[in-house]
Amino acid sequence: MRFRRPRHGWWDEPGNPLPGAFVGVDNALPLGGTNPTGTGDWTGWTITSSLIDGLPALFARSTGTLYYYTPQQLQDLAFGNLVTPLQVASSGYSSASLPVLQAADLNADGTPDLRTVSTNGASTARIFNSATGTLTAQTAQTLIAPGHAWPLGDGTEGSAAGAADTSAGLNLTGSGAGASWDSDDVFSPNLALDGTATGAMTSNAALSTSSAFTLSAWVNPAAVGGVVASQDGVHNSGFLLYPQSTGNGRSAWPPVTPPAATTAQPAAAPSSASGPT
Repeated sequence: MRFRRPRHGWWDEPGNPLPGAFVGVDNALPLGGTNPTGTGDWTGWTITSSLIDGLPALFARSTGTLYYYTPQQLQDLAFGNLVTPLQVASSGYSSASLPVLQAADLNADGTPDLRTVSTNGASTARIFNSATGTLTAQTAQTLIAPGHAWPLGDGTEGSAAGAADTSAGLNLTGSGAGASWDSDDVFSPNLALDGTATGAMTSNAALSTSSAFTLSAWVNPAAVGGVVASQDGVHNSGFLLYPQSTGNGRSAWPPVTPPAATTAQPAAAPSSASGPT
């Protein structure tokens, strides 16, 4: 089950037995166009959800106020009934101070909790007590800032000839051949690459493969066989990230194994890069 927001109202889109698949927005149920305060629509609101016994619960915030909807309340909304969500906090949860807000059952007690990340990179688990309607913050952990970050959301349509590195300024540039901006997927906008040519590249190596590194990407491959990301080496690639069939209809991401020495520039040329796998 997932939520969509066409125009100004939220819709509940039922899930499909196939993992990661949904039955389509045509079968979605409207959750109502009125926000938790009852004073307008959902413009400017942030929501995050987690499952309870297979049904979604939802946290919603605007400015610094935080509300909670139980699974039963969401079902009531879907059937046109008015509900009053729980106001968990009247302040302290603005997107300016806490840009990341994620719901999950962090302590495996069957109740959704929250994980927040502040502007200075402090990640805090907040355990939710549904009986008292309160969140208890745990000791914060400082996240390691990425060496490079390419959100790939620089445009909404047309050829993509460049993308900003929001962390270190190593921007992607290219001819734009085989690369275009798209807005029809989980992440919108996103970068779609058709695999016909190198979609984007940096002016020099993004990382040293002679020491430990982590590579993270959200990718929705149209087919196996294309390369999502790579970095050139002296004689071969310093690393490759690509989807590989496991023989059972699913994709596997082979481990990254760099050679001993790499010096040249990285490149990105996947068959399609637009959403999560």
